[in-house]
Amino acid sequence: MKNRVHGVLNQYGLKNLIEEEDDVDVPDWFSRTAQQQLQRAIEQLPPASREATRQQWLAIQDLERRVKSLELAMEARMGKLGWLRLLETLPGVGKIPGATIWMEIGDGKRFPSAQHLARYAGVAPQVQSSGGKTWRGSTMKDCNHYLKWGF
Repeated sequence: MKNRVHGVLNQYGLKNLIEEEDDVDVPDWFSRTAQQQLQRAIEQLPPASREATRQQWLAIQDLERRVKSLELAMEARMGKLGWLRLLETLPGVGKIPGATIWMEIGDGKRFPSAQHLARYAGVAPQVQSSGGKTWRGSTMKDCNHYLKWGF
């Protein structure tokens, strides 16, 4: 929906016009600091486009509030996960991916080796060897997709 709003503003040349008038570069048109510029740009659209774009903007705001509410509820429940803090020390692993990894792996003792866990997670490439030569292919398709996403 954000792309649609950007597309309409670009179609009528309003994004560049607002940035030139205010002499400021707006990196995120949907941030709190750019709300007035976005509203001014929408008001300059033709009537039908203005109403459709305004409705999309309101829907975006509603979705962002709902997502934030869900994230807060998830964080409240994740505070009880003991290993989550350790997983968050991995580069690129935040609260939600960390909780996903922790919940999908469960008891790590159920895997005989790290290779078994890597294959289950879908992060180990396919390996074929023949005649002293080894080929590494893509990762396996039959894996735990939630865990693969978390990694």
